[in-house]
Amino acid sequence: MPWGANSGATARSKHEERQSLDAIPYLALLSALMGLVLAAYFYRNVKAAPPGTDRMVHLMVEIQKGARAFLRQEYAWVAVFVAVMAVVIGILIAPTAALTYVIGASLSAAAGYAGMTVATMANARTTNAAQDG
Repeated sequence: MPWGANSGATARSKHEERQSLDAIPYLALLSALMGLVLAAYFYRNVKAAPPGTDRMVHLMVEIQKGARAFLRQEYAWVAVFVAVMAVVIGILIAPTAALTYVIGASLSAAAGYAGMTVATMANARTTNAAQDG
């Protein structure tokens, strides 16, 4: 086979590889949207369940207050770490990489807060459902 005879196949595979890489942001966005739809569905299901007795509701509210206080403390320390790392990433890699890091950390914190809220809301409802059989 002469030198360079396979160059068309190589160019074609590089083009296909590039197209595959171009699809990644769209797949990530689609996955995120599907996750949000599922989260909304589960939230509605939890919220629709009866919360239980007055005592259960009182305990649920107190646990939610404690969980939120914990998250405030934790996120205060995480914010310091994220800020320091963002500066390091901005200097060593690129400012845009630092920005995406901060956005990712913020969205992760929001997901953690939402998850904790739903989990504490579900506790009383789960106990109530278990008592009902």
